[in-house]
Amino acid sequence: MKNAFIEAFSMKFKECSIIGSDIPDLPLRIYREAFTISDEKDAVIGPSVDGGYYLIGFKDKTFLVPGI
Repeated sequence: MKNAFIEAFSMKFKECSIIGSDIPDLPLRIYREAFTISDEKDAVIGPSVDGGYYLIGFKDKTFLVPGI
């Protein structure tokens, strides 16, 4: 996932959200909501019922990786 964000931001995307590979049919409204939220927040997380998450997103300026 880290590498996916690095790749997206190296391509000059200003924000990026990633979903789990086990939910390819996530409704489009969820993506729209994530990007709407990211307009005002530094990150967005879609929590799943098992305690994990199904979506995570960052802005280019808020995605920080130590050592990069």
